[in-house]
Formats: sequence, C-alpha cells, structure tokens
Amino acid sequence: MDYKDTDLAEITTMGDLPVFQRGCDSSYSWAKRFRHLAPKETPAIIAKRLRDFLPGGVFRHPTSAQDAHLAFTGGEPMMQQPAIMAVLDALRGGGNSPNRITIETNGTRPLSKAFDAYLTRILMDLGKEWFWSVSPKIRTSGEAWADTIKPEIVGDYANASSQGQLKYVVDGDDRTWDDVERATVLYREAGITFPVFIMPVGGRVEDQQRTAAKIAEQTIQRGYNLAPRVHCYLFGNALGT
Repeated sequence: MDYKDTDLAEITTMGDLPVFQRGCDSSYSWAKRFRHLAPKETPAIIAKRLRDFLPGGVFRHPTSAQDAHLAFTGGEPMMQQPAIMAVLDALRGGGNSPNRITIETNGTRPLSKAFDAYLTRILMDLGKEWFWSVSPKIRTSGEAWADTIKPEIVGDYANASSQGQLKYVVDGDDRTWDDVERATVLYREAGITFPVFIMPVGGRVEDQQRTAAKIAEQTIQRGYNLAPRVHCYLFGNALGT
C-alpha cells in the first residue's frame, strides 16, 4: 500500500504528500505515520478558514441561494465530538453557520450524552438538518465484523436525527454482497430506516472504469441506490477531494 511505502524524509505538510495510486484514498487522514503532518488549529481559526473557503464567505450562496453542506469526515469524526461542537459554536458565534451538517462515520463510536444534548439543541432550537452518512466497514475493509457492525450505536444516531444513509463500499464479490445484506438486516432490526447506497471500491479513475459499471448493475438488481465516486473521475485520488 502506498501509504506504507511513502518516503516522508522531505515531506513537512499534508499538501506535500504524493497522490496514492493504491489503497484507501483518505489514508493520509488516519494512518499513524502521517500524524505529525496533521495541522491543528483553534475552533475560531478553523471557522474562519471555512468561511474564507465559501463563495461570498457564507453557507448560503449569495447568487443561487443554495445551501452548502458542512461535512465532518476523517478518519473517524465521532472520535472528536467535543471538537465538532466547538467548531459549530465558533461558526455560530461568527454569525454564519451552516443549515445542513453531515457526519461521515463508520458507525462504531457511541454518541456521548453531551453530544446527544447538543444535537437536540441544534435540531430543535436552531432548526438545522443533521445528516448521518454511515459507512459500515464490511469485507472490503479487511476489518473484523464484530468490531465494525454496531446496530445499537447507529440506532442511537437515528434516534438523535432521522436523516441519514447507510453507505457500503462494494467490490462486486458475492461474499461482499452477502455482508451488505446481513448488515442491513441487523440495522433494520434495530429500527434504522436509512436508505442504502452502494459505492464502488477504488480510488482512481482506472479502478472505477474497471468495476463501477458491473457494481452499478448489481446495485440496481438488488434494489439499492448507487453512490458513484464522482471525485475520482474529476480529481483522481488527489488529497482533499
């Protein structure tokens, strides 16, 4: 895997990393060997950088009036629940906060009491949309089932906000599809009604061209939704996309 073999001798920032041609396209965000490259800032500075990145500096586009989603991803953002609250508070304190917020999570980290209460305030008092994008780690991840499929935890997410999806990364193998079916049954039995999306595995255009069409056909036959990896077609496996 590229993230294991990359020579870090001359690399001082995340932006200096090469585009990985193999392995997870976000391994720079979780692999321990890159930890020293990860930038760390205060919530106020992070909030300012987010605003500076937006057209017109606001989450609702000044011309189209379309809302920009704020997505927390990773790594695993549910390991950083206090930090998420701090960034959102900093944005709100600056008078410009998102109406739509997404958490990209693997669904294994429990919802803390403080975060649960915070979501209640976000949803009820402030009227924000909170969306759970839960991507359970199945066979394609190489991780153990008992460590990755946690219906009771995702059930707590759904109780906090009913907006969300289950998104599986699939390689087209029958055994992987069996994992999708088995996991989905467990989530449904836990009362989770999120729609199911299927994302073809692969971080490069070449990988997508080799497998995506087959997986799309399989997805349609099984009655699920397709989540194509559009960023691969646009940017390849580049960092930050």
